[in-house]
Amino acid sequence: MAQLKGNKLKFNKPMKREPMLELLAKTEGSKVVMEACGSAQHIARKALSLGHDVMLLPPKFVKAYRQGQKTDANDVLAIASASQAYNVKPCKIMTVEEQTLQSLSQARALIDKQNKTQCDAKAQLHKQVEAITKQNDSCQRLMALEGVGPITAIELLSFLGNTSQFSDARV
Repeated sequence: MAQLKGNKLKFNKPMKREPMLELLAKTEGSKVVMEACGSAQHIARKALSLGHDVMLLPPKFVKAYRQGQKTDANDVLAIASASQAYNVKPCKIMTVEEQTLQSLSQARALIDKQNKTQCDAKAQLHKQVEAITKQNDSCQRLMALEGVGPITAIELLSFLGNTSQFSDARV
């Protein structure tokens, strides 16, 4: 974790998740910037609930700002620099449901890529996808669109989020 005052670095020290969340709970609302990953999504949701302004940056974007070897200290400096760029395009902060759907979709894509046909992994994932889409109103609305099946509905939902705002849309 790094702390900046203006454009000057006050400190740059490694910090585990729990102490960082405790610090965020004690601190007034501030800007929290992280490199996007699965665990960053969790921390982002927590920081948002504590009243902080949160920005998740794509790893490829941050990489361009990293100097030297990939270390925690260099990553933090790269994240701080990248967050100041005029062309920064932050990642979406996902809900737990959206993150779960994205993980399911990525697992299915990985199995397809590896061409796995043994261990019934593909069939099990397909059953999970169908079960989720049957229970999820947003997936049902998406599947009402021509050409959208369970897999596309899950991928769209994980990307778009809650589709209730699109419920009256006709395609």
